[in-house]
Amino acid sequence: MVELIEKGLVIDNRFEVYIDLVGLFQDNWCLLVHTAHQPDFTHSFYYLQSDK
Repeated sequence: MVELIEKGLVIDNRFEVYIDLVGLFQDNWCLLVHTAHQPDFTHSFYYLQSDK
């Protein structure tokens, strides 16, 4: 997400799910996660939600 903000592709506090965003998530997962866990794009948004 920070990469998209730095590139100026995200300018507000909302993210729309699109193929490039999912691809970026998977690329970063492969670079950073060295366990048997499976990449799950939805977990990122679950933990970003606010209490209501």
